[in-house]
Amino acid sequence: LTYELVDKVQCPIPLVTNAILATLSLAIQGLVNVARDKELVSPVSLYLMAIAESGERKTGANNAVISHIAALDNQRYVADGEARKAYKTALDIWTAEKEGLTQQLKNAVKNGQPTQTIKDEIKQLDKEKPQPPRGKTMIYEDTTPEGLIKALYHGCPSAGIFSDEAGIVFGSHGMNSESIKRNLATTNKLWEGGDVRITRADIENSKLITGRRLTLCLATQESTVRDFYENSRGLARGTGFGARFLISWPKSKQGQRPYKEPPQKMVQTQQLIARNFELLHIPLTINEDTGALQPITLYLTVKAKQAWIRFFNDTEQELRTGGELETIKDVTSKAADNVARLAALFHVYEQGVTGLISEAHIINAANIMTWHLMESRRFFG
Repeated sequence: LTYELVDKVQCPIPLVTNAILATLSLAIQGLVNVARDKELVSPVSLYLMAIAESGERKTGANNAVISHIAALDNQRYVADGEARKAYKTALDIWTAEKEGLTQQLKNAVKNGQPTQTIKDEIKQLDKEKPQPPRGKTMIYEDTTPEGLIKALYHGCPSAGIFSDEAGIVFGSHGMNSESIKRNLATTNKLWEGGDVRITRADIENSKLITGRRLTLCLATQESTVRDFYENSRGLARGTGFGARFLISWPKSKQGQRPYKEPPQKMVQTQQLIARNFELLHIPLTINEDTGALQPITLYLTVKAKQAWIRFFNDTEQELRTGGELETIKDVTSKAADNVARLAALFHVYEQGVTGLISEAHIINAANIMTWHLMESRRFFG
């Protein structure tokens, strides 16, 4: 699959694999969690960042992989619009009825007439107030952190940001010294599946956002990333934000891309598209009161757990003074978590949302994670 897409786009391999992993994360993150033991249970969402210069075909790689999901999302956007229109009409009718009953109550009080029947009707009508429809749109190309939180609260609780500009992280709103710590904390909590509290002076605008999932697939230039880390004054790494990302920093392929006719068939890509559609059409289990996702928890086989522990211990010992991973302790601290997430994605893609995650999936995930650890060491070092 990877080589099929690379042959078409003629871009560095990591740009394609970045997008493939992100589509799996988006399609699956609302369906399952993954457990390593009874306490270590996490989402399966991934944060991915490909660092490449202009002209490396970052957009082409993303479009080649996610265009089918974007098309589905466009359909959902149109359906969301129709649902919002129907909601507005129902709300207008309800508001007119409420105003009518309220006026009747005022008149009855003014004229000294009985009011209990009217009060009962108002109470009943309040119970029947139309509720805004929960949107099903999942993909955002770019947004502010505030806009993202609003979308996750009112819309689909499982979302993804696929961006070549990565404005949610590196834009002016993310670079602002007053807001950067808050914004980094919000994205960290979403990676962990934690709660995000929005506190406002107006109680009605205060929110508890729980049970949401987010995939980040960012592609940006080296200078942008380095400026961000420098301007964050240590917060980007100190808060563990950068540690959550699978970073890739591929060598350029510019000057090695002679013209080629588009391939006639993309068999492997079509298989990926078909499977993603199947996964995206599995209904999400959502708590009606809070809008929170209620995923199934997947567990490891005994051998898979042993393989995961080996990876955990092997990377841990390399954090010692003089160890191979000493310079990226923050990234390494999240590596075993990301291994479990990757393995869960592979399992669901191949086996569905039932059964135990196999040793083979853990080993494959560990190999991928090891490669990303070396990329992080190379970039940060």
